[in-house]
Order: sequence, then structure tokens, then C-alpha cells
Amino acid sequence: MEKFYVKKVFEVSYAHRLLNYNGKCENLHGHNVKVEVILEVNKLDNQMMVMDFIKLKEFKNRLAGNLSGGMKQKLSLGCALMGKPEILLLDEPTNGLDPVSRKELWKILYSLLKEKATILISTSYLDEAENCTKIILMDRGNILFEGNPAYIKNSFNFPVLEIMLDFPKEATEILKNENYVLSIIAYGDRIHLILKEFSFKEKIYEVLLKKGFKVIKEREVLPSIEDIFIFKMEKNGK
Repeated sequence: MEKFYVKKVFEVSYAHRLLNYNGKCENLHGHNVKVEVILEVNKLDNQMMVMDFIKLKEFKNRLAGNLSGGMKQKLSLGCALMGKPEILLLDEPTNGLDPVSRKELWKILYSLLKEKATILISTSYLDEAENCTKIILMDRGNILFEGNPAYIKNSFNFPVLEIMLDFPKEATEILKNENYVLSIIAYGDRIHLILKEFSFKEKIYEVLLKKGFKVIKEREVLPSIEDIFIFKMEKNGK
């Protein structure tokens, strides 16, 4: 039986042309594979915004298969966004992207939301989850909590103390064993402590000063989604 080999259109096409491709596969049975590629001229309001996001000018004469992993991801996103879809499903789209490109992606998603698009996105970046109108946080297939991010944060039942100090990681190791600390996370030069009661902050200061830490600044804050997620995971014994 004669064999047919089909190369991936994505890999062998030039980056700038992929934005205008619509692909269709027919008769996908046995070895009989027909691939039809239709070139369409898109006249969409968001075309220039998408092209600017993925920086096509710099890579327009390079085959998509020769692009870096991060740029391939940007190009795939650009192809998905070109059609200005009413429903958009994105599986961890910002993985491998630099911080600037991540922000640009969210700008594009917000513009789609304004036009009544429905977007379902999965992400391992919990700070990104706070950009969504509704979130569902899961662990091993089980839903830990869901709802509007602002509502979840404002309805959290325990106080959160943020402390900026000189050695946050070392302070975290010491304070996590205190029985009035329900959860603790280090964020760069500061730590977030979820306490049984806010009055326990005085004991926190005593411990830190006794161990020689320098407290630069402290304040009570709303929990981040990551704070609540870690708290739920620890509470469930994960």
C-alpha cells in the first residue's frame, strides 16, 4: 500500500503567512489523508495588535519550525486570536513567555472580553488567575474553591500580615512553626502570614527581634489568590 507523508503546515510555513491560514483535514482514515490549506486575507480590527504582540516583522522570513519555543507559542496564540473568536480555549498560553509578552497577551484578552468573547484559560501562574472574572482552583481533580477573585479575597476569614524584612526566607523557616501562624509564604523581600488573630502580630515581632531580624515595614493586607491556595493545600494536608 502506498504511504503518504504529510508535513506539518505550521513547521514548513513562514511565520508571517500563518496568521492568514485556515487549515482543514478530510478523510482521516487509514493512509488516505487529504490536507487542504486555504489562504485567506483577514481584514480584522485586531490584526495589527496581534502582529505587534508576536513581533512578526523580526521573524517574518523565518520558517515557523525554526523559531524558538517561546516564539512558536506566541505565533500559535496569534493564529488563535486572528479570528477574533467568540469562544477561546487557552491551555497555559503564557508558559515560556517573557514578562512583557505576558502583559501584552492579557491586554489582547481584555480587548476580546470587551467584545463579549468567552475565554477559558488554564494557568499555573496564580497572579494571572486574579486577572480573570471567575476562577476555579483545583488539586488532583478536586475543586478547592471557585468564584470571583475579588469576592474570594474579601471574604477570607483570617487576617494576613505582610512584613518586609532583611532575610525573608530565613524568617519563614522560623515562623512557620509558631502555632498561631496558619500559613506563611515568602515573596521576594517580604512575607505574608495568615494568622489566627491579628493580635498575634506582637508575638511575631518578638520572635523576629529576638532572632536578630530587622523589620522594615509591616501592614495588614488582603490575601492574594496564592495565599489562599497555599492555605487550602496545607489545611488539606497536601
